[in-house]
Amino acid sequence: HAELAVSNALGGIAVQTFFLAIADMAYRRANLEHAAASAPNMLQNGLLISLLAWIMLAPNLPDVT
Repeated sequence: HAELAVSNALGGIAVQTFFLAIADMAYRRANLEHAAASAPNMLQNGLLISLLAWIMLAPNLPDVT
C-alpha cells in the first residue's frame, strides 16, 4: 500500500497549502507568520513537537509489559 500512503501524504500537503493560501489572502492585517507567533501558539507547537518526537522514538524503546 505504498502508493496509497504517498498519495495520501501528497494530497494532505496540497490541501494544507491551499488553505494557507486562502488564509493568507483573507488575513490582510499582517503576514501569517507574525499573526501566529503568540505565546499560546508557541506553547502548543512545542507540545506537538514533543509528542511527535515520542511517537518517532517509540519503536526504539524497550518493550514494556
